[in-house]
Amino acid sequence: MPCVALRHRRKDGPEELEERHDRVQAAVLAALAALVEQLAAVGAPGTGTGSGSGGPSEASGGADGGAQQQQGELVEALRGVLCKPGFWKATAASKSALVRRAAYGLAGRAAQRAPGLLAGCVAEAAPLLLGALGEKEPGNHGAMWEAVLSYGKVCPN
Repeated sequence: MPCVALRHRRKDGPEELEERHDRVQAAVLAALAALVEQLAAVGAPGTGTGSGSGGPSEASGGADGGAQQQQGELVEALRGVLCKPGFWKATAASKSALVRRAAYGLAGRAAQRAPGLLAGCVAEAAPLLLGALGEKEPGNHGAMWEAVLSYGKVCPN
């Protein structure tokens, strides 16, 4: 008789599905924060770090011009995500403390390392980040304060 593997379908309840969605959303926000960090570290153009032109990757000539162009395209795609209408509202105002903590981490990292990325969405992000001062989850306070203070330094007014 052939060996037949039985497949068990996973039947997750609504709570498990919501928790999984929150973990995935928080992981995506953490990945975006890591991408911001890497782009700022290489001095990608458009991050507002001040080293995007004439940086180390342009010193060796034409081959790195393509890398600069790719970095610039990646920065523009990232800016499109961060400045998409509703992005900050959906993340910083989430019911999940995990998602909010990751959103604060992304906002703080972007404000510290690549303020040029936030230039197009200051008006949308500011009320939500400043509204974060009402954060009730004690585990989020460190990330929230880092985001608020970093954002305040790069905010025009």
